[in-house]
Amino acid sequence: MQPKPAACAPDARYVADPFELVRHPDVDIVVELFGGTQIAKDLVLEAVENGKHVVTANKNCSPNTATKSLRWPARKKRDGAV
Repeated sequence: MQPKPAACAPDARYVADPFELVRHPDVDIVVELFGGTQIAKDLVLEAVENGKHVVTANKNCSPNTATKSLRWPARKKRDGAV
């Protein structure tokens, strides 16, 4: 863990690597706010592979545009709502 910036809430945890968050066992839900970048797709995939629920409005990460994502719910027993 990195020292947190002054703008963080006193009890917030700060990490420099977003992949650390999507792999962390205490994280249940990931909200993707990056936008149409490759890292957004990579984070969403990593989150689902780690059994997390994912919320995104990113069209590049939706089941309609990302063929691989259509297989995520079946493997991880999620309902497929993105």
